[in-house]
Amino acid sequence: MKDTVVVFARVPRLGAVKRRLAKDIGDRAALRFHVQTLNRLLCALSADTRFRTVVSVTPDRAALRLPRRIMRISQGRGDIGQRMHHAFRKFPHGRVVIIGSD
Repeated sequence: MKDTVVVFARVPRLGAVKRRLAKDIGDRAALRFHVQTLNRLLCALSADTRFRTVVSVTPDRAALRLPRRIMRISQGRGDIGQRMHHAFRKFPHGRVVIIGSD
């Protein structure tokens, strides 16, 4: 079974991502930064065939365009620990790493 890298991400929405950064550079610039860094991260991870790349997004049902070969799962309910536990349970075989993007 392949190892898995799960990227926790917020769906890119104006005013909802990189809020601390947005205080200094503005909501639009923070949104652009979030989109660019998330896309670069996902492209770099998905290019490596040693592991499976998965995105766990919030809100769960929001639309998000993803690079090819990237699986999407919901984060579900609860605090960050409960949502991380949910992600680990999805992949019971192999090692799992979670990366936060916000």
